[in-house]
Amino acid sequence: MMILAACGNDSNNNDNTANQPDVPHQENNTTLGRLVITNSDSANPMAYVYDLDDQKLASELPLKSVPNAVYSSPDHRYAVLIARADNITKFVDGGIYQHDDHIDKDKPALLPLALTGPTPNHYRSFNGQAAIFYDGSDSLTSSFDLLTDNSLKSGKVVAYQPLPQKHHGVAEPRGNYVLSSYLAAGETTLSKLALYELHNDHFHFEKQFATDCSKLHGAGSNQDYSAFGCEDGVLVVQQKNNEFADYKIPVNVRITTIAGHSKLKQFVAFATGNLQAFVIDPVAKTSRELDWSAGIKDAEGKPVARLQHVMDQTGQHLVIMDNTGNLHVIETATWTHKASIKVLDKDVSLGKISLNASTNDILVSDATAKAIHVVSLRDLKISQKITLDFAPANFAWVGVKKA
Repeated sequence: MMILAACGNDSNNNDNTANQPDVPHQENNTTLGRLVITNSDSANPMAYVYDLDDQKLASELPLKSVPNAVYSSPDHRYAVLIARADNITKFVDGGIYQHDDHIDKDKPALLPLALTGPTPNHYRSFNGQAAIFYDGSDSLTSSFDLLTDNSLKSGKVVAYQPLPQKHHGVAEPRGNYVLSSYLAAGETTLSKLALYELHNDHFHFEKQFATDCSKLHGAGSNQDYSAFGCEDGVLVVQQKNNEFADYKIPVNVRITTIAGHSKLKQFVAFATGNLQAFVIDPVAKTSRELDWSAGIKDAEGKPVARLQHVMDQTGQHLVIMDNTGNLHVIETATWTHKASIKVLDKDVSLGKISLNASTNDILVSDATAKAIHVVSLRDLKISQKITLDFAPANFAWVGVKKA
């Protein structure tokens, strides 16, 4: 990793055309937040910041690379713009943050901070920290950066850790520790997980876990456990203060994606192909299949596949977007399908979903309509349509989450 310095409630639909204003410093008690939205124009890459309170653009920020993914920072002040093809990650300050007993709103800005590393890929955020995993290249090994909103405010990462060999992997932050995929020198197939302990601005290698996890892919955490997808199930790591225990929960298909939440005791594990999902109980050490789509089929009569998912702010709902443009809402208390709503009709694969952590609404981008749809989880209706003058490619919500 290198750091470079360089000088986005009713059931009626409302159209809101984006215009760019001047944004002075403001103090507020509440805010809906902002959206950092990127386009896909390689000749003129941009990050647009849309203010949900003012219902118009707050800033248009020129970029040098087209991000392939945009995420919220751990505490949601910043947007994380990962441009994998150009080996660079940039950050947009959304301008909204808690300040003593009120919320400040400033003009959004592109931070001078730029992280460079070979093939930035998986981004994992948990409990106020995030890790960016670099897959490596022919000349550089894999590595990961640990960051927080405070470190971004200071123009740096918390710590950086190189790994023995390049591989497509993931790093999961857990307080003073990071769990990272680990391909030891001389090995050719990824099957191990390692524990690193944070010491101020660097890490110490603690151990390699004994449990094999062939073709490790995907990660998630709750308060006491982390889970990782394997070729034959889910690798679980339990944390008790400074002690860690690992074991495997078998599943008869390869798991490639994990969904977790700090307030949930279970995980959801998605199988390769995104047709099947399983509820993983790390305490009982069991798995059971989850009927997440309620039998909905596509136009050819085939089962729908998961495209993306998001947990709501409370952890009470898992929301899954399928490849036909439906949103499926799963009640996590009972792991049952609550309802579905059709949101996208065309170019569904281009759609992205995000969570407004202030209102608990689901946000869905629509590249064909040049819009962002706001879906209320209270009544599962499209409550608003935000109309843009460009096609949204990737986006993330930034602001102050509801306590």
